[in-house]
Amino acid sequence: MKLNTNQLKLIEQFTVRDIQNRYHGTFLGFGWLLVMPLLLLAAFTLVFNGIFNMKWPHTEWDSPLGFALFTFCGLMVHQTFADVVSRAPSLVLTQPSLVTKVVFPLWVLPLSMTLSSLLQLGLSLSIFLLVLAGLNEIFVSWLAMPLLLIPFWLGLSGLALLLSALGFFLRDLNQLMGLLITLMMFLSPVFYPLSAIPPEFASWMGLNPLAILMEALRAALIIGEWPSVSTHLTLWSWGLGFMLLGTWTFKRQQKGFADVL
Repeated sequence: MKLNTNQLKLIEQFTVRDIQNRYHGTFLGFGWLLVMPLLLLAAFTLVFNGIFNMKWPHTEWDSPLGFALFTFCGLMVHQTFADVVSRAPSLVLTQPSLVTKVVFPLWVLPLSMTLSSLLQLGLSLSIFLLVLAGLNEIFVSWLAMPLLLIPFWLGLSGLALLLSALGFFLRDLNQLMGLLITLMMFLSPVFYPLSAIPPEFASWMGLNPLAILMEALRAALIIGEWPSVSTHLTLWSWGLGFMLLGTWTFKRQQKGFADVL
């Protein structure tokens, strides 16, 4: 998908509009972008460090604080995924005025929406890194973060294109996404490490790109391990695969959008 200057400006404008619409009319406005990750991180630290006294196994972070940090890192990834798939099925359907405009590139909507979600993930990760820096945990492997997030954005964009195209014709998709989000919460290592999974089931986690990304981010940001080549190849394969599938499906189904309206 080749982008010209006008299309890039459209993506930028709709990304900003998407963020503005989320917080329009709220007391804090864009301040929620900063407050929400801070409150969530504080809540995780309080619950796991002060109440449950839980520890993340098989790491040097043998403390409840470590459990809170490992869990928060996984939850950031899942929340970004949940934000995209929960909104994607109705994204284009709720924009009938744009659907009827032949000259408007509708694929801009899914791309800008996923970019908006990724920007919020980036802010949460920035706060997360500041907390780690405050704990004197700074690693060169932090530089690997963009190499992990770019294929994640590609995969989410492809998924958003796919779901927004199918959601135009399958109205039940919104309900199914709620179930998918819940399933992915438990089928991904958000609250547990991959090492806790029985060996006979661990191999199936290779089919879950969220699990691979969560473990890679934890290793790079908290432990200081640079992601392996196989991890990068797997994430890029998933990202490009979803992007190609989503783009092909969206272009194929787009011709029938106006007929449905």
